[in-house]
Amino acid sequence: MFGLEAKYHMTREENIFVAKRNIIDYIWKSARLEGLAVTYPDTEAIFNGMSVQGQIL
Repeated sequence: MFGLEAKYHMTREENIFVAKRNIIDYIWKSARLEGLAVTYPDTEAIFNGMSVQGQIL
């Protein structure tokens, strides 16, 4: 259409990976806006269902 090519050819697995990274990033940024002292790795661990020392859920 209009001579434009699809720029990104990602597999299903790559799309899922990017979506998960974006969700974790949005959660982390929201937590920072609310003043919660949480790191990005902590947010990722919480998202994956693991507990994080010093964080109350």
